[in-house]
This record gives sequence, structure tokens and C-alpha cells, in this order.
Amino acid sequence: MVAKTLNDKILSLAEKVVSFTTQDVLILVDQAYSRQMVSQNLRELISDHRLFRTGSTRGARYSLPHKAHLLFPSFQKKFRNNGQDEMIVWEEFQSKLPQIDSLPIFARKILVYTFTEILNNALSHSQSSVIHVSVSLQENEIEVQIFDDGVGIFRNIMQKYSYTSEIESMQQLMKGKLTTDSENHSGEGVFFSSKAVDSFTVESYGYTLLV
Repeated sequence: MVAKTLNDKILSLAEKVVSFTTQDVLILVDQAYSRQMVSQNLRELISDHRLFRTGSTRGARYSLPHKAHLLFPSFQKKFRNNGQDEMIVWEEFQSKLPQIDSLPIFARKILVYTFTEILNNALSHSQSSVIHVSVSLQENEIEVQIFDDGVGIFRNIMQKYSYTSEIESMQQLMKGKLTTDSENHSGEGVFFSSKAVDSFTVESYGYTLLV
């Protein structure tokens, strides 16, 4: 009965705030329960999927699962471009940012599609030795950044198709079905990704494409 009462208090607190700490619970119950008991109940609620936790030890924060994406987590990784599979990279980011699972299904689908498509583009076409990827879940948006130090997308297209400028490359790119590797790619990844998200930016050698 004591455990149920404490759980009710914890869940009531979770309903009122975005996130909370163990210390917040102790203050709420006015030290009526020990830190050990509070921690045990928090673990049980997490195990039952009624709470979500981010961080560890005294830096841990808890929230209801549907509020988990509001905890503003981020993860970044730099890796060598040596045949890496974009889905393996995505799965690592997903494991490091479990809040992704609490996003609406349409948002998750857009995220995995655009993440893997643009990363695949960098892996396949940039000729960069290193790729740097970061994902940040903020209060009202998800930001994904993929950097490389390669040949540059606009310049690469310009040289492949003998266009006169990077501007012409941008114009043709946004028509869709343009690729420098037609045997392996349809060329629609960048085009559809730019349409799927709220804000899409490509920067390369002083030129910026903003959709």
C-alpha cells in the first residue's frame, strides 16, 4: 500500500511538470520516504514504462513517456567514411536518444527517412574522409546536422553535368531525379528530404540552398 501511494504521488508530480528529479520527489513528500525507497519506486515505474529517465545518478531526470521528447537531449558522432552503412549509424543515434520513440509516428518516419537519405548522400558522394553527424531534440523541433569536408554537392553536380555554375546545379537539384551516381541512386533523396521537413539547408563552398 505504501508503494502504491508513493507511486501515485510521483505520477501526479509527473503530470504537472515536464521533468523532475529524485530530490523533487523527496521535497514533495516532505522526507516521509527515504531516498532509497523513492529511487526504488522510480525504477519500478521505469520498468513498467510509466516513466522515462534521462541522465544517471543524481543528474537523472524523469518524465512521463509522452513528454520525453521535451527533455532536450542531443547526441553527436564523428566517424571515418569507410563503407559505413547509414542504417547502422541511425540505429546508434536511436539507441542514444530513446526519446525518439516517444515522438508522433509521422515525425519519426520523417526523421529516419531524411537522416538516412542525407547521410547516404554524404557517404556516397562527398568523397570526404570524415563525416560528422549531430541530432538535437528541442522543445518544438528536431535539428539534424551532417557535415563533411568533401568536394561539395553543388560543385560535384556542376562538374558531372557540365553546368556553368553552382546556381544552375541548385536549380537542377531541386527538380529531383538528379544524381552523380545513377547506377546506385535515383537522385530523389535530397529533393524529397527538402520537401518533408520544415527547414532544409545545404551549405557548400560559399553557396547556401535554403528550402
